[in-house]
Amino acid sequence: MSDSPALQVIKRNGDIVPFDRVKIVNALYKAAAALGAHDRALAGELADRVVHGLAAQGGTPSVE
Repeated sequence: MSDSPALQVIKRNGDIVPFDRVKIVNALYKAAAALGAHDRALAGELADRVVHGLAAQGGTPSVE
């Protein structure tokens, strides 16, 4: 799944920027790797679920 141009995120400083799926993949991968799981493909699949959930929810999420 690619980034959706319609998805945006509110940064901590209040700026609204395009959503970057890669940042979600990296965060999920790093969290799993810290527990001994080194599966970037799984992190990508989970990130796709996050993107789908955000798109279905609507609105503009914050980074929190």
